[in-house]
Amino acid sequence: MFSNNKEILNRIDTLENKILAELTHQKNRQHFRSIKKEDVLPLAKYNKTTLKYAKLALENTIVPFPGFDSIQFDDQFDWSYIHHKNHVSYQLYLQSLRIVGQLLAAYDQFDEKKYLLKAQEITESWMSFVESGKSTDMTWYDHPVGNRTQILIHLLYSLNKENIQVNSDRYFDLLYKHAEYLMDDSNYRKNNHGIMVDRGLMMLGFVMNDELLFNKGFYRVVDTFWQSFSYKGGHLENSPEYHNMVLRMYVGIEEYLKMHDKSLGEDVVKHMETADNYLNVLLKPNRRLPAIGDSGHTSLPDRTPIYKNFVDEEAGIAVIKQNLNKKIYMSFVCGYSTITHKHSDDLSITLSINGVDFIEDGAKFDYSKSPIRRYIVTPRAHSSLQLENKFYQKEKDNKYTQKIWIEKYFDHNAYFIVKGRNKGFNDGTTLYRTIIFLKEHEMFFIINEGHSEQQHSFIENYNLHHEVMIETIDSGQFVLSRSDEKVYVTSYNNVTSEIIEGRKDPIQAINATGPSKYHLTQHLQFKEKGTDTSTVTILSPNEIKIKDLELTNDYLNINLDDKTILIPR
Repeated sequence: MFSNNKEILNRIDTLENKILAELTHQKNRQHFRSIKKEDVLPLAKYNKTTLKYAKLALENTIVPFPGFDSIQFDDQFDWSYIHHKNHVSYQLYLQSLRIVGQLLAAYDQFDEKKYLLKAQEITESWMSFVESGKSTDMTWYDHPVGNRTQILIHLLYSLNKENIQVNSDRYFDLLYKHAEYLMDDSNYRKNNHGIMVDRGLMMLGFVMNDELLFNKGFYRVVDTFWQSFSYKGGHLENSPEYHNMVLRMYVGIEEYLKMHDKSLGEDVVKHMETADNYLNVLLKPNRRLPAIGDSGHTSLPDRTPIYKNFVDEEAGIAVIKQNLNKKIYMSFVCGYSTITHKHSDDLSITLSINGVDFIEDGAKFDYSKSPIRRYIVTPRAHSSLQLENKFYQKEKDNKYTQKIWIEKYFDHNAYFIVKGRNKGFNDGTTLYRTIIFLKEHEMFFIINEGHSEQQHSFIENYNLHHEVMIETIDSGQFVLSRSDEKVYVTSYNNVTSEIIEGRKDPIQAINATGPSKYHLTQHLQFKEKGTDTSTVTILSPNEIKIKDLELTNDYLNINLDDKTILIPR
């Protein structure tokens, strides 16, 4: 029957592994029936919108995510629902069972069983969909699987607490399938989705009393932490909104582990504190985060902005903040360590005065393939130095090649200077932008330089908040006005200026204001054709009274208020 002893041993080894796996499976199943409170980490916390969406769900109206269109739920509900505009995002939140998380948050807040029973009904409708052999691209995808695991454990604990009868074996088999998916490294990415995966896996480790599941999630999530944040504490997915979200995820994981007498470790916890402080540095005077990359206009009303100048080369961002006569804020983006959530926004700025936004990014629209989404991620939606009808390449290894990077900065008691470069063009074109901020005068000098072997139109684009009014004073001189604040703009070069009005067809000058929502706005542009460009534009909340300005390779020399100011470059 067997050709040799080695084959016999292999067969015995295989049989032993099967028996061991079955014994472990049965042990996990037995422990699974007694989920404890400390095993639960709610995905959704109760807030001012929770009750609204939970009550809608009771009436069989599902809103997959705030701001999304509603969907009617019934016993014939099709979980492969296709939204006419944004199929991917709708499917992601449906397959995540996000609405179940909202119902559970309402149940926890009010202790009303109706929310729990509706959560069970919706969940078991989805389970029937999966058990019938159906799925979508989002059913077994890292983000939904990780979050759904968290919600299912929360649901089961709540049902058991209320002594509501459930088919435990049915739920166990489903969660075991989740565990197999979450354990598989081929499904894992070291980004925010990976954190969701590991969080779910650690929870399953506790629920199923399986040390292997827990350890896999624990050690991976620690490793991902150190690859997710810069040494200065910045999250490396090119989005302040994601920085806030990922930090909250790690804070939640640490609190959860503490309930089990475990921790992510002293070094991780200490760096989390650095990352937390980082948010106060990024925060604008109006207590909102800059809408950079895939970020919305996130409000953090309980935080206090820290006024300091700050640069994080790894994260590709600089912040210039001052609270002297006016509350001044400028962000400058150049460089990146990952391409996750990265827009073509290098050399771009945002600007606010006294909490009033004047210059901003296009912000996050959605994750669809719509024409507006495609526009929002291009240079055209950002306030940068760019080439007309020419995009640059964002290489994955930029952290090492530093083709696009903040190359120098200096904080002097009289001024702050930061310079970035963009060498991402495949024809060898190089763009530079240097920002000099005169502290006492609250004045920005934007120095734009470019060199190419080809003829190009170099565009200095300023993407304005949709409420900003533009007044032309003279050639190259403009005043931006909004909410009793002003920004004076002067270009000190013989370049062509143009005001671009927003429109949808063809798409130009559009800012995203929420999921799949937008406003038409205006662009102020300065344009120069040739193989080289070297221009200076001044932005100031006060009238600009400069008599002379000279720019060389070594310094910027200006005559301001009858005083000569020489700034080394």
